[in-house]
Amino acid sequence: MELMNMIAIQLNDKEINLTKEYAQAKNMTIFALVRDAVIERIEDEMMIKLDLE
Repeated sequence: MELMNMIAIQLNDKEINLTKEYAQAKNMTIFALVRDAVIERIEDEMMIKLDLE
């Protein structure tokens, strides 16, 4: 079994509420929402870099 690492982020009340509402609307956990958003952002930026090379 692979060990999972933890990353902490700080959000203000408005950002927390927005994140919770969005995750709920998408029927996702906050964990899954943040993980997917981070991975997608990295992949998008890597694709842009690869396209420019």
